[in-house]
Amino acid sequence: MIDRAKFREQFKYYDNELIVEVIDVFINELPKRLSDLQSDVENKDFGRLMQNAHSFKGLVGTFLATEPYEISGVLEEMAKKQEESGLPGLFSRLHSASQDLAKDLLEIRTEYSA
Repeated sequence: MIDRAKFREQFKYYDNELIVEVIDVFINELPKRLSDLQSDVENKDFGRLMQNAHSFKGLVGTFLATEPYEISGVLEEMAKKQEESGLPGLFSRLHSASQDLAKDLLEIRTEYSA
């Protein structure tokens, strides 16, 4: 999921300790963020969904994670238009892509914590 060369380029001016910390923050916040998004979808809370999807898009964009970034953007746009058709399936795709991202980040973390 993560292009390692692009990741190294994105973080080339950061020391390893900071990279590990950024990854740890993402991994620790991921369950809450996904839970919030799921709740927004289930409750059809379009205002919160728009905000949370936008915030999540920025977060995953930090790691150059294309799939969750694009899905978050679609969720955000759907929330703006208050389109509810397909939201649960889209959230399911986001959840899966985010779990894949977390796995990649944990692998990358080992490279930077050595």
